[in-house]
Formats: sequence, C-alpha cells, structure tokens
Amino acid sequence: MIPVHDWETIRPALRAQQRADQISVARDGYRAQHDSKKSAPGGAAGTAAAPAGANPRSVRESCRELIKSTPKITAARIGSYLREHVDAAIHIDEGTLRKFVAFRRTLLVPKEAFVRANYAPGDQAQFDFSPMSVILAGVLVVAQLFVMRLSYSGRTFARVSMRCDRPSLFTGLLEACQHFGGTPRSSLFDNASTAVSRILRGASRKENALFAEFRGGLMLDVCFAAPGKGNEKGGVEGVHGYIEEFLPADAGVR
Repeated sequence: MIPVHDWETIRPALRAQQRADQISVARDGYRAQHDSKKSAPGGAAGTAAAPAGANPRSVRESCRELIKSTPKITAARIGSYLREHVDAAIHIDEGTLRKFVAFRRTLLVPKEAFVRANYAPGDQAQFDFSPMSVILAGVLVVAQLFVMRLSYSGRTFARVSMRCDRPSLFTGLLEACQHFGGTPRSSLFDNASTAVSRILRGASRKENALFAEFRGGLMLDVCFAAPGKGNEKGGVEGVHGYIEEFLPADAGVR
C-alpha cells in the first residue's frame, strides 16, 4: 500500500507518463495510417501529394503569382495551369487545392472596403442624361432626361430634350445652376463624348475644348466617374428611375 504522502509525490509523474503514452500512440497510429494510405493505389494521401519530380516551391510560387495577377481565378484553372506549365505529371487533390487557393487568396488579395459618402451643403452635384419614353403628339418617341442632383440635400433639377448633344448639355447645366442659385464646389459627370475627348490614366481626362470653356465660364469644377462604375454617381441614377416611375401619367411619359 502506497502512503498518502508518497502518492502525492508520484502522482504528477504518473500523469506526465500517461500523457506521453497517449501522444506516442496517437503519433504512431497516424504514421501507420498515413503510410498505408500512401502505399495504397489511389489513396487520398497519394492523390493530395505532388509526384516525385515536382518542385513544391515552384508550385507554390506559381499559385501565388496566378492569384495575385487574377484574384478571381478558380482552383480548377490553377490546376490546369500547373499541369501545362509546371509539371505535366502533377496531380493534386481538388479539395486540397481549393483550400490552399482560398487560404492564399485571403493573404494576397485585400478585402474590399466601402466608405459611406458624406457631403456638406454645396459640396457636390451629380448630373447625367438618361433615355426615356415620351408620348409626344400621340407618338411614342425616345427623349433624353437631363438631371442634376445636389448630393447633400437631394434637391433635383430635371429637363427633357430630344437629344443628349452638347447644346442640350450646356442648356441643362446653365438652367440647373440658375435653378439652384449658384454652382456646387464640385460636380460628377459620366465620360460622355460631349465633355471628354480622351480617357487617360487614373482620374485624368482630356476634356473637349468647348466643354472646358463653358464650364470655366460657369466656374464649375467637374470630375469624371471611372469607366463602368455607375455606382459612383448612384444619386443621379436613382433620380432618373424615380422620375420615370412616379411622374404622373397625364404628363405623357410611359
């Protein structure tokens, strides 16, 4: 029989030995299971590992470059690229590759962030044209709706013309500034040919000479939205839809 004071001394050592035995058994069992799967034809471990001759570093570097250059590339396309350009004999388990690509994408591709736009009074206005159907003298025609909207207050000016050419643009801007009683500190417009002659790198634009002279006479500072980014001027786009949907039926608009 072990005395109580001796048991209190040896109990920590027994617990440590039990933990060591458990770790050893688990490690040995994992090794045996891993070796059996690796030796078995078509085993999971054999399909997940690259074959002899494939350089793991080159595989990782190729995956990294593909994800950086094309963030939305799929794991299947990466696998095809590796077989075509890295090692024709390489075979990687599809699930393993998907997990690896998803993990690397979180490290290499920054997450998109959206910041709510806040404006002070008179800070910005957005203006643009939009086609709309109008019944004119009993005939259904397509007219152009010019809208300028103040980004802070949401106050809106709208005007309908038959074209969205340069005279219609100039008339719309002039009447809108008269309606609001002044010009905003800045304004946002699309990259229409009536204002932009050439889209340069970044936010730079080569403006049409007539448009530059006209807005200079109004002291109107104009910025241009990025190509294909209609959300940048979503305020005026929403007004277009609102007018077309809720204008009274007797106004002749369909």
